[in-house]
Amino acid sequence: MIIDLIRVTSFSTLCSIALVNSYYNQLARYSQQRELTIDLANVEDSKFRRRLEYIEKNGLLPAIRRIKVSYTWTDEERDTWGGRAPGSTDLPPTLYELIPDMTGLVDFIWTAGAVPEKLLSTLQDQPEVRLHTNIEFNPCYHPLVVFPPEDVDRLQNNPNLASLGIDVLYWEARGCTGYTHPIKRVLQSCPNLRNLKIDIRKATNVRVFGRVVMPSEYIGFGFTEGHRPAPLRELQLLEYPFSPLGKQMYEEQNYWANGFEWSQLKRLKTRYVSLALRIMPKLISIRDVDFGANLPEAETEAEARTFYQQVPVLLESIVVPSLTDVGMGGLRRHGPNLRKLEIHRQGSSSGRKWRWAAVDVDRIRWIRDACPRLEELGINVSRDGAWPYDVFDAIASLPRLRSLRIWFELDLRNLSNVVRPYVTFSEAGKIFKYLHERAARNGSRLQELEIVSGSPPSSSSGRLTQSVEPFFIMSTSFRCLVSERDDEASNGVFSVQCLQLSKEENELLRKLEEMDTTTSPTNPEVAGPVSTAFDWARYGMETLGMLEGSTVDMEPPHPRAAVELPNV
Repeated sequence: MIIDLIRVTSFSTLCSIALVNSYYNQLARYSQQRELTIDLANVEDSKFRRRLEYIEKNGLLPAIRRIKVSYTWTDEERDTWGGRAPGSTDLPPTLYELIPDMTGLVDFIWTAGAVPEKLLSTLQDQPEVRLHTNIEFNPCYHPLVVFPPEDVDRLQNNPNLASLGIDVLYWEARGCTGYTHPIKRVLQSCPNLRNLKIDIRKATNVRVFGRVVMPSEYIGFGFTEGHRPAPLRELQLLEYPFSPLGKQMYEEQNYWANGFEWSQLKRLKTRYVSLALRIMPKLISIRDVDFGANLPEAETEAEARTFYQQVPVLLESIVVPSLTDVGMGGLRRHGPNLRKLEIHRQGSSSGRKWRWAAVDVDRIRWIRDACPRLEELGINVSRDGAWPYDVFDAIASLPRLRSLRIWFELDLRNLSNVVRPYVTFSEAGKIFKYLHERAARNGSRLQELEIVSGSPPSSSSGRLTQSVEPFFIMSTSFRCLVSERDDEASNGVFSVQCLQLSKEENELLRKLEEMDTTTSPTNPEVAGPVSTAFDWARYGMETLGMLEGSTVDMEPPHPRAAVELPNV
């Protein structure tokens, strides 16, 4: 329905439509109930109960297409050591009674620990509903927060399971096999599993020659004798304990390549380029390939270039650490079909490798000519005492660019000589205004810009890696977005938001921006919450030059990231 498209693209417009007359009000109210979000930490909240009563009373249960269940864990609840136990991680009984009447339900997303057996049995009576969940374990978290290994088997033979994320952090081999063995049984027994994310990594800082020391025994899934998961459409293989011995590791990769069904795979995200190269001839449906993790060895970079030059279909999306990883030949081959291109080295914020991955004016122009249909672009951009307006001008000349992401260098090795200009709330707005105006002159409609100062190392699960540099917490990001209203958008109206700050803190920044730049946050007109992250967003690294001999507040400026599932 058109009304659903309006809800997705401009929710404020949907609210305006609801005011036209009773007919449109009914259409809008029906569309507004497409998604039901439940936070089990606040499930007894009167606002949630009133909404549930409203939906049931007005016959809107069939309107619900998606249910998202989560639990907002506090640090105290997450912490095994002395933290209080979380509240209930099960659905309210009333909701179980209402699910059979949600005849339009398509997706049920559960990210609140182990999926209750009652929910699994309830959904099996509705085979058209797709279940999306995550098996997460961190040895430092409270047992009720994680998905215990003894509960994994309850997902076996589940016809609803469509997406599964596996985020396991282990200390020793036994802790890993406690999950990999039952997960293997789940993977080979669920016929409708289509999206899979695997992130199984060792929790240790002990490294030998730069590598994490892995257990000597085999701790992986151990697929043999025809065992395999159902045909996948999306695979995110971030970390997996392949056999520690080189020959056996490649034997396991060969089994995956020859024993699994790859013809339906549309999206692949992995750092295991050797596996990608093995399955490459069978990827006849692939559209999106992400090698965004660091590819440290020249041999791996060569394998990546070979992959892009020989994969049997043209790609729509490419993510690589540097332009050399795809190669000019590979980019020229896929360029006419490419919609998204990201060239960024994850977990790196400065240094020679970061600068090698940075994109200059000549490369931007080459990308523009090779990729005429590019709509999304993400790149590293260098600066040295001034904003690189020549690079901005080249970016603005991309004819179909809609979304842009720029990473700026965050080099804190010398606090008295931090890279300038500083990335701040104010400067982010000025950069977007400059880009948006010049893009419009070139006939392009740039709608969104995200600016990142630094690049925290992370896995897609949202866990920071075990060797996080403390200064990465100073990484700040801003999102600039053109107004949803056509009349405002035509006049260049846009919003700026710091992604590390709350709604209230962003509003305070906006007020300060409108007033004198010297205005203090304690001024009664703009007084509000102020955090360390607020200062990073307002002043950038300006204060660091005065910190020699002082202590820098290393409290993380943002809350724990939510668990990320495979795309639904």
